[in-house]
Order: sequence, then structure tokens, then C-alpha cells
Amino acid sequence: MTSEAQSSVAAATTNIEHKPFVPESTVMPELTLAPVIVGAILGIVFGASSLYLVLQVGMTVSASIPIAVLSITLFRVFGGGANILQNNIVQTTGSAGSRSHSAWASPCRHC
Repeated sequence: MTSEAQSSVAAATTNIEHKPFVPESTVMPELTLAPVIVGAILGIVFGASSLYLVLQVGMTVSASIPIAVLSITLFRVFGGGANILQNNIVQTTGSAGSRSHSAWASPCRHC
């Protein structure tokens, strides 16, 4: 890339103003009991399936995106919907829970 092209790209990116999806003035519930419980349950389910997969096949997959999709679906079907911040809590909790098996499952593969 030429220096002229680099300067035009830099100028174009500095003129873009960031607009957050949820404005600071909006008051929305985020860390409530329902997202933490749903995230923990999904983390346990995906953690168990991921543990089985790593012990059988020797590799695992990330459960972050399936947990996010299931979170949105579960809240719409059973809970009347949750906001984007609550879905983020479910995804974060579930993803962290599903990866917790890695600490002790990796040494077991070589048993």
C-alpha cells in the first residue's frame, strides 16, 4: 500500500464517530439472576459435551456462538425476551463454564 493510500485510509477512519448500540443514558437490567442461571446451565451442558468430545476425539470446539443463539431462543420462548446486555451475560457465563474442563481434561487425554 502506498503512503498516499495509507494516509487516505487513516483520514477516513479518524472521521468515523463511534455510536454504541446501547446509549449510556439507557438504563437496562444486565446482571440479574435469570441470565446467570441460564448461562450456568448452558455452560454445564456444553462443558459436559465438550469434555466428552475432547476425551474421545482429542479436540474440542468453542461453544460461545451456540450458547448465544440458544440464549436468545430460550429467553424468547420461555421468558418473554431479554435485552442484549442480559444475552451477553448468558453468553459470557456459558462460554466460561463450558471451557472450565480444559484444565484437567487435557492431561487425561494421554492416559
